[in-house]
Amino acid sequence: MKNIHRPLISLIAAAALCAISGMANARTFRSADVHAKEFPTNMAVKFMGDQLNKDTGGKDTIKVFSDSALGSEKDTVEQVKIGAIDMVRVSLTTFNGIVPESMVPSFPFLFRDVAHFRKAMYGAQGDKILASFEKAGFVGLAFYESGERSIYAKKPIKTVADMKGIKIR
Repeated sequence: MKNIHRPLISLIAAAALCAISGMANARTFRSADVHAKEFPTNMAVKFMGDQLNKDTGGKDTIKVFSDSALGSEKDTVEQVKIGAIDMVRVSLTTFNGIVPESMVPSFPFLFRDVAHFRKAMYGAQGDKILASFEKAGFVGLAFYESGERSIYAKKPIKTVADMKGIKIR
């Protein structure tokens, strides 16, 4: 009788070990953002976490720390660098001193319009900028648009030359 139960016990033990090792490999990735919980950037990362959870059969997920709970954008970038958190959604300008290529999308008058911006940033040129993060120890996942920036003046500004004489604070 002992011999009959041995394979069954071995099978149960193996299944238990697989389940335990599977749980040990489960991961909750930590993400930080300075914006409020319901802000679109946080909702996008939450959606990504929901998709990850679904695609891994509930094994992996992303916990979003919003409202600057883990510090400023600069603080959270440093936390990613040392491995204290896994990811961060920040303004691209936060990386300007770390990844010089991150300055490109912020150059004034570089893009004719939103369509031109999207064609460049969601294509080969944008991929090059994202790849440039690797040399600084980061992985650039994607660009997230936060809208166009405006310049307010007493006269119309349509070219770089129109900026002459305007004080920028």
